[in-house]
Amino acid sequence: MKNTSYSEKDIVPIMEEVIKSGGSCKLRVTGYSMNPTLRHLKDSVVLVSPQKRAPKKDEIVFIKRDTGKHVLHRIRKIINDECFIMNGDAQMWTEIVRFDQVIGVAESFYRDDKLISCDSKRYKIYMKLWVLCKPIRPLIFRMASVVRKFKRK
Repeated sequence: MKNTSYSEKDIVPIMEEVIKSGGSCKLRVTGYSMNPTLRHLKDSVVLVSPQKRAPKKDEIVFIKRDTGKHVLHRIRKIINDECFIMNGDAQMWTEIVRFDQVIGVAESFYRDDKLISCDSKRYKIYMKLWVLCKPIRPLIFRMASVVRKFKRK
């Protein structure tokens, strides 16, 4: 089977149409902002429409920034009916996003070919613990880096 890659500008409009029509799309994760929850080029998320799965606190959403760039991050806080605060799991900074920028909401994700529901108890416990660790994440990442370096030796 041949693997084919498409550019963001080519594929996202198709994804938007599929999601708007009630379908779901599988999106390969690119970038490191959602580590360790979602891994660069290893994991994929299954996105559904915001009407099918309402964006709420702690959900992972795929949005289009006003700059035109697309991002997959987690909702940290709902501000009001129009906007929310989000950031990547590996980031300390946040940004304010409007609900009308949401293209899709993660319903599940693939980790090593295993489908994990965002509604599973195990995932929800992991996610709550990771969110609580936000103040000490820089320390966690530094410790993980030291462990990786130690393993290589």
